[in-house]
Amino acid sequence: MNHNANFNSAEIELLLNQGMIEEKLLVLKKITELLQQLGFETEKQLPVFLNSKRAKVSKGENLKGFPFRVLDYPRIFTEKDVFAFRTLFWWGNCITFTLHLKGSFLTDNYRKLEKLTGQYAKTLYLSKSGNEWSNNVSENNFSTLGSDSFNKISFHEIPFLKIVQQNPISQINNLSESYHEFLNCLITPLCIDVKI
Repeated sequence: MNHNANFNSAEIELLLNQGMIEEKLLVLKKITELLQQLGFETEKQLPVFLNSKRAKVSKGENLKGFPFRVLDYPRIFTEKDVFAFRTLFWWGNCITFTLHLKGSFLTDNYRKLEKLTGQYAKTLYLSKSGNEWSNNVSENNFSTLGSDSFNKISFHEIPFLKIVQQNPISQINNLSESYHEFLNCLITPLCIDVKI
């Protein structure tokens, strides 16, 4: 019985390429440090979130086969209520900013959020059903947020609401600027009189 793996020359060359792995680790370290800095800045900007756990950067190697880094802050997750701002870097795919509301945070902020998104210039995506923990706007449960999106749904009838901005990886050098724009336009105004 032949147990040889039969790697071709390109695969063997890849296996010998230490530089590629070193570059990958360096890039991921830089992204992690950037997200940590953004989390630290956001904690200082939103001290009203005393019940939120501290900013957290999570990491993994296999989000549908690709490495990722996630910053969560604010991050209030209970069985019934969620108020979370998640920044996801997903290697080879995109960078997303997600506002995730559920329970009292959804009912308390729904109308204010409708007004805020109407004033926001970038394309946003909306999810109100399906997999609550997915940030992949290419999935069927996401739709482009339009001027009449909020009129078509009643917050009393949906289990959660997620608003996502998707940014191309090619704009990684503008991550901080885009992050602060989303934060200041859509997150901070909701935090001013949040009920905790």
